[in-house]
Amino acid sequence: MPEAADAYVLKYVIHDWDDEQSVAILSNCCKAMHGASKILLIERVMPERIEATPIHHRIAMADMNMLAMPGGQERTEQEYRNLFAAAGLLLERTIPLPGSEISLIEAKRG
Repeated sequence: MPEAADAYVLKYVIHDWDDEQSVAILSNCCKAMHGASKILLIERVMPERIEATPIHHRIAMADMNMLAMPGGQERTEQEYRNLFAAAGLLLERTIPLPGSEISLIEAKRG
């Protein structure tokens, strides 16, 4: 892990792993970060309540795929917040990308 980068971008990485492995990945990022560094996750964010919309349907199907295949999962914003906290990080904001099931999740050292 390169040290003291301004940003660490992980796209579709954390959803592949269970909580323990995800915390290990995020902890390694945290150790390499300097005070102003950010972690930027590009992931699906599972809604707290699934509704009958195309985007929620795609997220739910992706979650089933992650559970069945690599053993990971799609997570809610609170679940990402908990992973970050366990890794010494603080979730700053989640930005849903318009018309997509993808969000940008930004965190800093906690």
